[in-house]
Amino acid sequence: MHSVLPPTIRVQGNRRALVVRIACVLIAVASLGGIAFSGTLSAKADANADSSLTVSWTGDTGSAASIQPTRDTSGFEYNEFKNIKVTVEQTQNLIDQAVRVDVSGFSGGTQSAADGTGQIWSTATNFVQAMQCWGDPSSPNFRQTCEWGGRFAANNGLGSSVYGDNVYRIAARDVSPTADHTTDNPFVARDGGSFPAYQVPDDSGNKEYPIAEEFGVDSSNEQNGARIKDDGTGSFDFEMQSSIQAPHLGCGSSTSTLKCYLVLVPRGTVYGGHDASCSAIYAPGGAPYTYGLSPAIQAGSPMNPGCDYWKNRIVVPLQFNPVAGVCAGGAEENVIGSQLLISAMASWQPTLCTTVGTPISFNTNPDSVARAQLLEGKADAAFTSYPITRDELQDPDDQSAFDHTTVAYAPVAIGGVAVSFLADGVNGQIDHLNLSPRLLAKLLTQSYLFELPLDGTDQGNADYAQLGAVNQSYTYLFQDPDFQALNPNSDDFITNPSLVLPGPSDADAIAQIWKWIQSDAAARDFLNGKPDPWGMTVNPNYLPAGDPAAHVPQFDPTTGAKLSTQKAVGFSNLDGSPLSLATAPVNYFPKADESEVPHVLGVESSRYDSIQSSPYVDDFVKSAVVAFRANPGAKTGWDPSATKPDGSRGDWVSGGPQIPGRRFVIAVTDVAATLRYDLDSVGLQAANGTTVTVPTPATMSAAISSGLVATSNPAVRQVDPEKVSGDGYPLTTVVYAAVNLSGSSSAARTSMAKMLTYIVGDGQTEGTQVGQLPDGYLPLSGDLQSQAKAAATAIAMYTGSTNSPDDGTNVGGSNNGFGDGGGDSGSGPSGSSSSGPHIVSLGTSKEGMTPADSSTPFGQLFLGIALIVGLVGAVFAPLVVGLGRR
Repeated sequence: MHSVLPPTIRVQGNRRALVVRIACVLIAVASLGGIAFSGTLSAKADANADSSLTVSWTGDTGSAASIQPTRDTSGFEYNEFKNIKVTVEQTQNLIDQAVRVDVSGFSGGTQSAADGTGQIWSTATNFVQAMQCWGDPSSPNFRQTCEWGGRFAANNGLGSSVYGDNVYRIAARDVSPTADHTTDNPFVARDGGSFPAYQVPDDSGNKEYPIAEEFGVDSSNEQNGARIKDDGTGSFDFEMQSSIQAPHLGCGSSTSTLKCYLVLVPRGTVYGGHDASCSAIYAPGGAPYTYGLSPAIQAGSPMNPGCDYWKNRIVVPLQFNPVAGVCAGGAEENVIGSQLLISAMASWQPTLCTTVGTPISFNTNPDSVARAQLLEGKADAAFTSYPITRDELQDPDDQSAFDHTTVAYAPVAIGGVAVSFLADGVNGQIDHLNLSPRLLAKLLTQSYLFELPLDGTDQGNADYAQLGAVNQSYTYLFQDPDFQALNPNSDDFITNPSLVLPGPSDADAIAQIWKWIQSDAAARDFLNGKPDPWGMTVNPNYLPAGDPAAHVPQFDPTTGAKLSTQKAVGFSNLDGSPLSLATAPVNYFPKADESEVPHVLGVESSRYDSIQSSPYVDDFVKSAVVAFRANPGAKTGWDPSATKPDGSRGDWVSGGPQIPGRRFVIAVTDVAATLRYDLDSVGLQAANGTTVTVPTPATMSAAISSGLVATSNPAVRQVDPEKVSGDGYPLTTVVYAAVNLSGSSSAARTSMAKMLTYIVGDGQTEGTQVGQLPDGYLPLSGDLQSQAKAAATAIAMYTGSTNSPDDGTNVGGSNNGFGDGGGDSGSGPSGSSSSGPHIVSLGTSKEGMTPADSSTPFGQLFLGIALIVGLVGAVFAPLVVGLGRR
């Protein structure tokens, strides 16, 4: 493969090529130090981004005053609510994100109470409910345009917090399919579809809930019970949903649908129902609730016309950024690749549409797939963190294409992988959690008992003899002395985390995590089977094949009886040689433990495994969404009425979101998504050190300054986590745009040059407005920006190469490591420009694109595992051949 050089440089012959190689390396090395950043990670740095809005329940004089209901000064709720104010921290330039909502002025804090059955409801009085709506606030049917009722399910994650009929849109008596249905409060979608609020029987006589066709427990953003402190104040995060997440709301789907509304309903201490059309709750002693009863459990839906709660609503106008739609122009240009650019491209694309004039689509693919597809001419540019290497290409046709392809590389963004979390503790929500490389290695290798598929009937844990005795002694993560040593607040944790991982496909960004882990001596020892100082050992399924400890118990697949023999496990290369997680290149998250439970089937007709108990998510952004919703989707509950794909009855289903007060999710995501969903970042301990850092402008800048090194292709520099200084964030990552010059048309190169020019120019301006660099990225440093602009010029001026494949213009090679082998081609300094979106498709591979082979032995290991669990399917099967087979 040839690399493109600036147009003023012409090199011919191997000797001159060697000189160019040396010069490029020297230039790259000389530019590693002294890189400074003036930007911040906060989009609030943009003065135009301050769109917070405060609305008073009564007497409001702000911009939202005209859309507030008229308050009845004689009403039972007036004295309770008259001092309430709500502040929404951001109301403009919204995307799919979380927004902080602050509340003040309540007459008291949230209290629990018991109903007539003796059931205690923990959020019984003084709380807030919130929902997103798209309709006209002045319309009598405004409530019908609000997303509410999605938590109508036994596994709704609310437990015994709010009273049960709060989750409906109508009274419990009217939800039944046998009711007369004279009362309804349907959800009306933006496209005009209307969905009844009651259940209906399907053709088989089973109950169906029509609203679930639009949104449900896994997708609804309704806030059922935000608690209030004793001083009358409270805060919660609300998930804003654009038309990407919620097409039924349509917020931002076109220039005429940018406005939507956040509706908040305060709930005090007074009952607002006149009869059973609101709620059938009764007090201890058997007396039914009566209108105006106080103090009283807040029973009845805030949406129900049979209750008086809706009139107390506070309405906050929201302005969404337009999501990508059809862009006028010529033929669509395809850009594919890195998940790290999902948030950035969502912001850039609408502006690129007008600045480039040609539709440009962006579809995330595994980086290795994107590189191969770039070679195959299936995309005009690929976002990647490492250059293409010949070694990663398993297909002879791809290798041949590599030898005859000229590629330019342009740095476009500085982002980072993040390990983020959401956790409730004994004193409320926890905001500090630290992990070392060894602790994360333990979690990623299913070395804790709570990470394995759990058979609740096996009280002696005999099923899990593959884990050592010390491992099995830790019922909870916080019992591990390794965790306690790094977390002084370990006593605050009250439950175990669910681990949310993107996959099963690979990513360069995931490789950064493994490089950080592998650079730490203690983590390497653990992955190689050495016990930690307290005796905990790695799950043997993750040891290299052939290791004496790489054996696990076997069970009869029919009866579940434990057999006297053990099964050899572990990782290996295709030739059968052992493969070690401690040293081999890894760019995905394996789920190697093959436990299936229950071993002895009862009413169940099948077992579940690690993939069902801890499902993968599609990408980094989805990982953040899942963590924010505290809904990892673990399918560990047997539902005899569930229908399998083959039509048979009975299947494992999700237990729904975690219960408030007992939430704990750790998610691998990226910095931008972490900030979008207001998650807390895990502090990561420096490899072989003691310093703990979280991603901030300062720590990411320090990582670039200390850890940015040239790969074997001087045009592509990347952060080496092992070289990052103690005050640097080790998972900081640079993303490049790779453009196939020799395999693209002149029109495509012109569009790519324009795209890059915008991205590395105005696109580096931080802010929340369309076209700006979102929160979570650092602006490109001066030298990276200069390199990008030079590449944009080279791309625009490229007219074709007359060089032979071996003429020496390949100025360097790199694999997914740092100087550990593999040649790849690149370009000289790369550039930037701008482009326009056609249809945004974020977080998925583009339909019709055939994934290509991954480069390292672990890709083959991933394929082996994925094929076993049946997750890869037809889309990725031909693509991922890379990494090694177990």
